[in-house]
Amino acid sequence: MAIYIRKKENAPPNAVLIGAVIFLIFQVLTRIPLIGYIQGTTWYFHYISFNIWAMIAYWALSAGVFEECGRFVAFRYLLKRDLTWSCAVAYGIGHGGVEAMYIGVAYVAAVKNIYAAAPLTLLLPGVERLLALIIQIALSLLVLYGVRNRKYIILLWAILIHTLVDAPTLLVHNTLILEGYVFLVALVSCFYIYKSRNFLGFRQES
Repeated sequence: MAIYIRKKENAPPNAVLIGAVIFLIFQVLTRIPLIGYIQGTTWYFHYISFNIWAMIAYWALSAGVFEECGRFVAFRYLLKRDLTWSCAVAYGIGHGGVEAMYIGVAYVAAVKNIYAAAPLTLLLPGVERLLALIIQIALSLLVLYGVRNRKYIILLWAILIHTLVDAPTLLVHNTLILEGYVFLVALVSCFYIYKSRNFLGFRQES
């Protein structure tokens, strides 16, 4: 996918790499250690662990803030000379691709006997990561559009959308319902990705 977007759409060669590095810095090296530290405190136990809205803010909102702010930094400072549709797509592939690998490795490590696991148990996480990758590309397009047109309020919309995508994992405990929800969001994201080249100011690249 990364090779295709680079060759066919003339995406900047460093966009995929920057997407991957930004995810690692803002999520793996910053947010995850921070929430891990807070989770071990008595403050977390008393004020967050028993409050569902605090849990949503702690897990879902924090993911939105860190990842979308990382996206903003990438487009505002590192990719500012290539604010194109293909750049956002390539960035999203790097960001979402590394996220998929990170979560995939963690999931495999958590499965005690992967050979004895039911096929559906192994298939669903893979499908979910593919859907999440589509959503990451759409969010990348949204943030890039905001930076490109200096409409920085869009960053807040991206954080809100990211939070709404992640929040149901804390509220719904039925796997099929969750996957169905992610599928619907990914479906809307596909439409957004396809149409954004025309109606979000990217027409001149064609």
